[in-house]
Amino acid sequence: MKRHPLHVISLAAALCFSPARAADDHPDIHAVVESFRISIIQKDRERFLALFVQPDQPWQSVLDDKSLAQVRPSDPGR
Repeated sequence: MKRHPLHVISLAAALCFSPARAADDHPDIHAVVESFRISIIQKDRERFLALFVQPDQPWQSVLDDKSLAQVRPSDPGR
């Protein structure tokens, strides 16, 4: 995989100046953001993937608003 320094700089700037800084009011959110930041700095692949990939779910799906509205009545947790 080719690395692009501009992407890394953009990500670092986004983390520094994003609304995620307001996570101080929400310690759980702050912990996730900090874990993400540390995983990038330490190049910790396991920690990074654990933030996004569930080990018991080989496929991550995303629903658009229309599909989500159809699913919510039967699965309110979504």
